[in-house]
Amino acid sequence: MKVITNQINEIHITHLQKTTIANLTKMEAVTQEPKLYWCNGYIFTAIQYDTNESFIQITKGNWYIESLTYCKSPKIQQSKYNGFSIEVIDYTGDPPFEKLFDHISEAEK
Repeated sequence: MKVITNQINEIHITHLQKTTIANLTKMEAVTQEPKLYWCNGYIFTAIQYDTNESFIQITKGNWYIESLTYCKSPKIQQSKYNGFSIEVIDYTGDPPFEKLFDHISEAEK
């Protein structure tokens, strides 16, 4: 059996927005499937383009993200808004997101 993994060489983000954890949690709480993620000191949510072309680009190492909203945060297990709790999934060790948030962290200095 042959196993092939695709390395992401470039990440293209159409909308990059920094916000607060309260706003991020509110925004995510009203979605169909609320999900928050944590990596390298940031909580975030991402919306990917859902097209055949974006899938083809991923196989070429180019990842297109429609929207990425983030905020600085210590590592937490969940975020709450108005009695609604959203699990925060740990993406520590995920190479594309680690590189992305290292880049964002450097840019914010």
